[in-house]
Amino acid sequence: MIFCLLLAESINAQAPISDSLKLNFKEGVLNPITDTTTQRTAHAQSLDSLKANATDTLDIPKSDIETRILYTCRDSLRMNIAEQKVYLYGDAKVTYGSRILTAEFMEINWATNEVNAYGLVDSLKGKTIGKPVFKEGSDMYVAETIRYNMKSGKGIISGIVTRQGDGYIQGGPVKKTPEAIYVKHAIYTTCNLPHPHFSINASKLKVIPGDKVVTGPFHMEIMGIPTPLGLPLGFFPVTRRSKSGIIFPTIGEQRSRGFFISNGGYYWAVNDYVGVKVLGDLYANKSYRLATTASYIKRYSYTGTSSMSYSKVKEGFVDTVKAPLLFNLRWNHATLGNKSSRLSADVNISSSKFYATNSYNPASYQAPEFASNISWSKAFRNSPFSMSVAFRQNQNTVNKTMNITAPDVNFSMNRIYPFKGKNSDGTKWFEKINIAYNGSTKYIITNQLRNAFLGNTFYSDTIVSFDNNFQDIVNNAQWGLQNTIPINTTFKVFKYFSLNPSVRITNWVYANKLDYTTTVVNGVVQTKQAEQSIEGLNTAFSGDFSTTLTTRIYGLYRLNNKILQGIRHTFIPNFTYTYRPDLVGLDKGNKYFYTNSSDVSRTTGEPIPYSRYQGYIYGGPGSGTVNSLSFSFVNSLEGKARNRKDTTGLTPTKKIKLLDNVNAAGSYNFGADSMQWSLITWGAQTNLFERININFNGTFDPYIYILDSVSSTNSKRIYQHRINTLASERTAENPNPKFLILTNYNVAISTNLNPKGQKTTQPANQMNMPSPNGYTLIGGAQYVDFNIPWNLMLGYNLSYSKQGYDTAVYSQAFTFSGDVKVSDNWKVKFTSGYDFVRKSIAYNTRIEIFRDLHCWQMSMSVIPFGQQQSFFFTLNAKSSLLRDMKLTKRDANNLGTGY
Repeated sequence: MIFCLLLAESINAQAPISDSLKLNFKEGVLNPITDTTTQRTAHAQSLDSLKANATDTLDIPKSDIETRILYTCRDSLRMNIAEQKVYLYGDAKVTYGSRILTAEFMEINWATNEVNAYGLVDSLKGKTIGKPVFKEGSDMYVAETIRYNMKSGKGIISGIVTRQGDGYIQGGPVKKTPEAIYVKHAIYTTCNLPHPHFSINASKLKVIPGDKVVTGPFHMEIMGIPTPLGLPLGFFPVTRRSKSGIIFPTIGEQRSRGFFISNGGYYWAVNDYVGVKVLGDLYANKSYRLATTASYIKRYSYTGTSSMSYSKVKEGFVDTVKAPLLFNLRWNHATLGNKSSRLSADVNISSSKFYATNSYNPASYQAPEFASNISWSKAFRNSPFSMSVAFRQNQNTVNKTMNITAPDVNFSMNRIYPFKGKNSDGTKWFEKINIAYNGSTKYIITNQLRNAFLGNTFYSDTIVSFDNNFQDIVNNAQWGLQNTIPINTTFKVFKYFSLNPSVRITNWVYANKLDYTTTVVNGVVQTKQAEQSIEGLNTAFSGDFSTTLTTRIYGLYRLNNKILQGIRHTFIPNFTYTYRPDLVGLDKGNKYFYTNSSDVSRTTGEPIPYSRYQGYIYGGPGSGTVNSLSFSFVNSLEGKARNRKDTTGLTPTKKIKLLDNVNAAGSYNFGADSMQWSLITWGAQTNLFERININFNGTFDPYIYILDSVSSTNSKRIYQHRINTLASERTAENPNPKFLILTNYNVAISTNLNPKGQKTTQPANQMNMPSPNGYTLIGGAQYVDFNIPWNLMLGYNLSYSKQGYDTAVYSQAFTFSGDVKVSDNWKVKFTSGYDFVRKSIAYNTRIEIFRDLHCWQMSMSVIPFGQQQSFFFTLNAKSSLLRDMKLTKRDANNLGTGY
């Protein structure tokens, strides 16, 4: 390797020479632009080693080169001092500032400041090697020959290949100036092959690097065949910054709406941080949709998007049928970075039929509820305190209920240890005592009125419309305040047990409380809520004590077989004791509960307490004594197996999970006067062979039900009640005793027969480019990996539910989804299932076909039946630059139109 470092001072003695590239080209070559660079950089270093003094009259010539030049070569270097030329052979490289030129052979002319670069023909292979490559910043040009002037930044290039944004440019001859590149006989394409599948052919093309590509008259070529498709002018933005422009629509036909133009509009790049997009759909049956979307970002601070859609879309062509007015409002906002104050928003407010009318996404048009949330939180640094303020909205499109929480304020204090010394290690029992605080308040507006007046009408439980009753609904809104103070500690008992005592004090504050009335009609006692509440500021208090005892127990069982060497059983018992006094007996003056001596319990004969805060935001004090012991048991089984893949002896065994989790839980209330046992829950989970995921869970009831009556109407209705008789007791009401009564269970089994398919993900920043790893983006948000030959996910679900004398309810379904790589560029995806109870195919059945066309892509999605029966066909270029070059066909109601 010959390495030469040439400073600009070595040619200071040469007189300045004008730009040699100002000469006109021969016929057929673009005329260069006159060089306007006349200013030279001042040179402060003397050629002599003696320092010049103030009286020195020697004029020091200034250099034409603004920085030093670094050049290297692999083979040999030859210098011609008389002609001031340097010849570089073999991997020649010249670096001048941010400009780098490489080639197999290079000639440097210091008299004219020019560099000529060529590739050479390999005598053995007969191919040209070391073609010139010119790099300037992020731009790179590959060519047959390059003639470049380092002073003016101009050059003559033949046979250029360069990339600008998502596009590739081929052609020549080329004139390069510092401002632009002029190409004759140019080919512009987004296909990265030497012979592209499609291209835009233009006689003249101008490139402003990092900004745009402009062409004269052009025509399209597909697979090397010229087509009559073309325009007199072409404009392709290649800037890395957003620019305003027209968004071309999709043109198609839909049987129920006719011909349409969809998603056409305008994008306005307000600045580098804000962009606004306005889109619209127009159908032949006089339906339309308008939508606007704004995106914004502030670096290191926040980012977000907001959109609003308005539509009047109908099915069919009957003019007397009016299209419903529908709207949708979306807003997403997030705070960036680790900040003590954060604002986040996820707003989705919509008409109940908006997604069913305007969306083809099953997750959207099948969702029964939409929720919105705007929250601000603040963590006070160097303190345990934090607070948050949130506004929430929940909308149910099925029953038309809407709940608005405005606001929800929370103030909390993290756990502190008041008795811990400043320099203590906290090992003493009293130093482990900690205290925390949480306070919250809410204001809730809902159109589901319970025990409220609307005008002069009293509603016990009714859903009303917001449209005409908004003011009355606001007047019946609920407000509440809750304060909670937990005090905890922990310590070891008998070395192996952990004991965690806790005391919790709760306070509620409301603007009113419920009142009740008791009447006796024909010997039947009825207590119901009064139409008027008791107004005034009302406070209530409650407290409870609990302590938890837990440990871990291990059991080992050794085996001597060829598969398992041993099994380890882990058993984790938890016992929690909770005590809360009976506040009914302590409630002097009936502040918390309403009781009447006429309305008594059948089992105890005591007056039945009715809470004055039933149905309120935070509830209120509970009735009855809680003196309960709850328990839970968690088990897991692990095995140690021989590692058959180990050939070195370093890892002769491996751990395998036999049962991930087997658990059971329940409680017994010593203070209850009846039905002291709670429901018993159980569950199990395992993952067999690291492929088959199995989940069980269910509930047992220890008590029985008594049948009161059965309605004689067409819809059979059973009236029953639960009594204080254990299912295991043989009585007149329970002649066939059982240990426990199974009330519900659920079994879920799922597997992915190709686990590799679940582990493969595709980065979003590569979504539009054809890449060697086989990923292709289809439909705007769905990645198709052509490297995976097949993928199949199976699922089976069985559930059962029965309460007392009610009719048992079963559900049993089998689901499957997956994809098959038919060939290197074809893939078929499918999703479906079967409902064994309804004896029907699943409603979400979908078939999708994908074809990778290298620089283009094709997809077709078919929903063969159901409410969203439709198909959608798309053929489009992958590059985001040519996103408007696409062919689509959609039919949302009938599959018989073809495409």
